[in-house]
Amino acid sequence: MDRSLLQRLAESGLTAFPPANLDELATWCQEYCWATGHVAYCILSDLFGILFDAWSGPILDSTSEAMSAALGRDIPAILAAEHETARVVALAMRDEVLQILSFQRVRGSRDE
Repeated sequence: MDRSLLQRLAESGLTAFPPANLDELATWCQEYCWATGHVAYCILSDLFGILFDAWSGPILDSTSEAMSAALGRDIPAILAAEHETARVVALAMRDEVLQILSFQRVRGSRDE
């Protein structure tokens, strides 16, 4: 496992990325963060763990597409940036993706 898997996720989006890989990627990002002190990877680890858990339930296509767009836009910036800039971008991306995911949960509860 390495940074190329992050790039593949950014390029292919969530629907083409096996959910089990999200769990593996979360673990790898956590280990990389601990080994290097690169906080952006701890943030990514947290996000990928949440996405892995979310994938155990139904995800609307529109939600997956919106989250994939955020990941595709921001992961390359995180990979290319210095630590502090990468941390800021990772935090913003995590917040955006979680907001998209929470919107689906609110919308889904209204549809029930």
